[in-house]
Amino acid sequence: MRRIPVAVTINENYAQHLGVMLSSLARNTSALIDVYILYDKLSPASFSNFEKLSNVRGNLSLHFNQVLDSRFDELFIRLHFPPICYYRFLLPSILPESISKVVYLDPDIVVLEDISALWNVELAGEWVAGVAVAITPERLRALGLRPDSLYFNAGVMLFNLTEWRKRNLEDECFQQTKNFGSLLTFMDQDVLNIVCKDHWAKLPLKLNKTNDFFARPSSQPYAPEEIRLAKGNTGIVHYTGSCKPWHYSCVHPARRLYWNYIHGTPWEGASYEGKGFITTLIKLVPFRFKNILIRLLSRCHW
Repeated sequence: MRRIPVAVTINENYAQHLGVMLSSLARNTSALIDVYILYDKLSPASFSNFEKLSNVRGNLSLHFNQVLDSRFDELFIRLHFPPICYYRFLLPSILPESISKVVYLDPDIVVLEDISALWNVELAGEWVAGVAVAITPERLRALGLRPDSLYFNAGVMLFNLTEWRKRNLEDECFQQTKNFGSLLTFMDQDVLNIVCKDHWAKLPLKLNKTNDFFARPSSQPYAPEEIRLAKGNTGIVHYTGSCKPWHYSCVHPARRLYWNYIHGTPWEGASYEGKGFITTLIKLVPFRFKNILIRLLSRCHW
């Protein structure tokens, strides 16, 4: 049977959420899946839970790679972005040379269809493929990109490892991260767009449905027909921003998918995080305004 390599980066805080993502991935994919997990620290309990999950989902084979690289200590980081966000720069050197391309997935997603649809995308020499998202011309200029450029979200990608190795793009990513430093807003995502400008393929919108897709579908840089086709229970749902389905305050329209796929995993007994007076009030706010409100509240000491 065909094997599909998939890579992900996590720390202990996201072990449960990776478990949910892997559960959805395995349940909806017919092929065997080699999952390469790049991490900094994981508890013995998490390793045990991942082993149980792979035993339950027979098409999952998990490969753990602890990253101990001092180069990450020199890189600029923002409060809400852990250093592991940069680990995907290492995929060309950590993954076996025999792997010429790899699917990258963030752990805060659920996969609703066979990942083969993404794996079979023809890269035609491009260095990476991703789903385009809305971004302001000012942000593009700050990154040295044309104001009319498209910009992709880095949570769901198809990496052309052959091109990355041939062009030594791993080192280029480290260098550009140092060059731009505090000008980076979305950290590794900004860097990948800088490094891969004019050399990335645009994926169908349904393969990375971010929070903006649900809150402001018309703002997506796709034709109305493709936006229409992306709606429904297909593709990949990506819980971007501050509104996560495991938060008590979350009213994401697709939040229940997360709890559907936690069933049958070692994390099945988990409960919502952050239930309290403030989060109860936040829960009453319409979804399209929620990320703005949470960003404002995060600046307070509440």
